[in-house]
Amino acid sequence: MALQDDVGGKGIGSWQQFVTALDPGGAGASPGALVPADLTSQSLSAIAKADAASWANLHQALQTCAPQNTLTILEPYRRWGSVVARFSFTL
Repeated sequence: MALQDDVGGKGIGSWQQFVTALDPGGAGASPGALVPADLTSQSLSAIAKADAASWANLHQALQTCAPQNTLTILEPYRRWGSVVARFSFTL
């Protein structure tokens, strides 16, 4: 999980910077620092293309919500991210 990694070492200190680092790029733009390399390759398999589309959808949703977000520091997200992830599953 990217929030559990040392994102401060990558110059990411706020929620908006974190969301920007998840930007998959596209149309000649460079991908963000937290985008997995296998999603930025020019020759993606069908599965990787679906993963890249899901990643882009996630980033777009986070960007859409960002203006309403008043909690800009990363610490609460880092603290609660693993707890939420633990209980986020489909049966």
